[in-house]
Amino acid sequence: LFVVGGCNGWDAATGQFCTNLTASVEVYDPMTARWRFASLMPTPRWGLAVVVLDSILYAIGGEAANGTRLATVERYDPKADRWASLAPLPEGRAYFGVGAIGTGVSGKLVVVGGCGQSCSDIFSSAVEYSIARNAWTPCSRMALPVGRFEFGAATVEGARHALITGPHSLQQYVLCGDSRSPRSAG
Repeated sequence: LFVVGGCNGWDAATGQFCTNLTASVEVYDPMTARWRFASLMPTPRWGLAVVVLDSILYAIGGEAANGTRLATVERYDPKADRWASLAPLPEGRAYFGVGAIGTGVSGKLVVVGGCGQSCSDIFSSAVEYSIARNAWTPCSRMALPVGRFEFGAATVEGARHALITGPHSLQQYVLCGDSRSPRSAG
């Protein structure tokens, strides 16, 4: 289990939420039942999403301490305990869902939904990151029917489908890397 970034508190006097961002990475080892620190993430942030593909962690987007939504994408190799910067998202995004498709150089990451520079700017769009090309492209097949943020997302069925959950609904989508048509489930 890896815990990456986040917020360590808020300022009760001013009412500002999340004034203390962290770049820390904590790793839980179930064999020893202990936590340890890994190398700091280069960009402190909260509201990011983290996904694993081929034992590599990808920390994507999020929000800076000043409220700016970030396009930052960083990759963490647990074996080397090292971070590297990747191509940024096409635009800053926070509170979105992310899933991983495939393996190796044919692997892809899909980011869907979230907020733009304010949460009145809610995305329904999706973008896909190619590991081989280190580039993002639009993924209209995965666009949500309605913009959404702060939801759960996961890839299932051999990373061919994504489940997007919210307070009152569940949708299922075929991912961009699959040749079949998208579908929704009630």
